[in-house]
Parts: sequence; structure tokens; C-alpha cells
Amino acid sequence: MEIQHHLVQTRGTSVQARHELALNHSKLAEASEAVEHRAEAIAHARQSLTLLSELLAEVPEDRRIFHDCFYQYHQLCDLFRKSGENVDALAHTRKAIALMKPHIQKADATESGEMLYNDHQRFALMLREVGDLEDALQHYVRALNLAQETAVKAPNDFDVKYVQSDIHRGIAITLTRKKDFPGALEHYQRGHEIMASLSQLDPANIRLLHRLSQSHGNIADAFALVNDNAQAQNHLRQAVAMEETLIAKVPSRSPISLADRLKALADTVRSNGNYQDALNYYEQALRVMEPMVAQPPTDKLARRRLGIYHAYIGLCQLKLGKTEAAKEPLNLMLQVREELRAADRGKPT
Repeated sequence: MEIQHHLVQTRGTSVQARHELALNHSKLAEASEAVEHRAEAIAHARQSLTLLSELLAEVPEDRRIFHDCFYQYHQLCDLFRKSGENVDALAHTRKAIALMKPHIQKADATESGEMLYNDHQRFALMLREVGDLEDALQHYVRALNLAQETAVKAPNDFDVKYVQSDIHRGIAITLTRKKDFPGALEHYQRGHEIMASLSQLDPANIRLLHRLSQSHGNIADAFALVNDNAQAQNHLRQAVAMEETLIAKVPSRSPISLADRLKALADTVRSNGNYQDALNYYEQALRVMEPMVAQPPTDKLARRRLGIYHAYIGLCQLKLGKTEAAKEPLNLMLQVREELRAADRGKPT
């Protein structure tokens, strides 16, 4: 990796050189996360945050360093959450909020544009993570207004549109937590429309395809919450098709998202009493995940998913009156459960 060649020891050198090194670590964190090397991603994100924190202590008025430091907190918190390290994620989130709160109040009175709407968006996300939903919503709305003002001046700017879509998604998640399900659905759909328009301009863009798949899944969840299972199933089928396309284009892509979409589709179909179709989707999800757990080291979350699929396959078999057929998947579910318990105790199965 070309960036790797630039990671040299620079402590004691210029602010600019150390800032560049911090940004290189941040890029390596993103690259490592893209190929799901999460421990490596966390290590680079930590190193970047350490360098940026040192720089910020030296030059506290440097707006760019401050912005990058706040972003690095955001990136590291996100990596911790994805790794299930919720205590570390929460601790870093609180540090970031304390760092950002006085600054954003000052900046709001004097600045506008990309830096400010990005800061409001990230601040909103962190407030949401600590449960401050009202303040989070206010900052998301402020971010959206700023991004829309920028979009008027630059209507064809890809990055501005992408951020607008992302902010709509953030508002939707916040509204879901506030139990405003119709409002959440509206913002998921508005974000999806923007992302779809970007994808039409660049249909081969893997990043956009991934976000569209994610968006279909979000909209499906929102439709399910307003009791529209037909629309939920429609969007989940589109998400499944997109995940299959992504895996075909990027064979190294993890199958977890595809399996999750299939499982969600199975859940929705099962809730309508269609146990045969639900069984078919659960079995597809199982087949997608089995290669991932076939060889060590096995991801614990992947094993847990496998146990869940076996359980629902057994349940559907029972609902269909296939008692004998249900025995094997239910026994496999129990076996996976015992393996996970033994792993938690640090003992071999």
C-alpha cells in the first residue's frame, strides 16, 4: 500500500509533517476497514488520534487540525461500535462531545460550508449515541440546512449530495429512536432518492451500490414499523439483489450483509404466516454464511448468526408440520449455543 511507505517516525518534526502522518494513518484505517481488517483499522485510527491530539494541544486555533481530530474521534468510535467494544466507543464519544461542544457554538456564529455541516453531522451522531436525541436532532437539522445552502451554490457537487443523503439517514435513525416511525420513513426515502440519483450518474460505483443496498434495508425496516409488510418485502428483495451484485463484482466482500438481508426478508415473510417461503429464505441465509464459519478463525458473531438461522429453520419446519425435519436444525442450534458458551468460558468444546 503506497501510503504505508510514508509512515515514518516524525515526532519532533514540523506540525505539517505530523499532520500529514496523522492523515495517512486515518486513510490506512479506512482502507483496513474496507477489507474488514478491523483490529488493524483500530490501531491506525488510534495512532492518528494520538498525533492529532498532540497537534491540537500545540496549535489549538488551527481549524483544520481541530476538524480532523474530531473526525478521528468519530472514526474510532464507529470502529469500536462495529467491533462490539461499546465501553470504549462510549468513552471516546463523550471525550469528543466535550471537545466539540464549545467549539461548534463559536464556529456556528462565524463559519459556514463543508467543515461546519460535517461538524454538526458528526456532533449529532455522537449526541445520539449517548441518548441526547433532542439535541442530536437539532444538530442534524442544522447540518442539513447548511448542506442544502451549499448545494444551491454547487448543484452538481457529488460530495455535498452524498452528505445530504447521509444526514437524512441520521435524522431517520434519530426519529426511529424517538418512535416517530412515519417521520423516519420520510427521511430514509429522501436520503435514498438522493443516493439513487448519484448512482445513476455512476452506476459502477461500488460505494454507492453498497449505500443503496443499505438504504433499501433501512426503508424496509421503516415500512415494517408502520405495518406495511408488502413494501418492506419489496425493498428487502431489492437489497438482496444489490448484495448479490456487489459480491459478484467484489468476490472478497463479506457475505454477512447478504445473509442479514435474507434473514430480514424471511422474518417479514414469516410474520405474514408464509412459513414455506420464510424457510426458503432462512436456508439461503444459512448457505451464504456457512463458508464463513467453515474454517478457523471463526467470527463469533458469524457463529451466532448460524445458530439463529438453524433455530428459525427448525421453527418453520415445526409450523409446517415437519416435526422430524425440525430436529436436525434445532439440534444444530443447541450445538452452536454450547460452542459459543464454551468459547466465552475460554474452554474448548
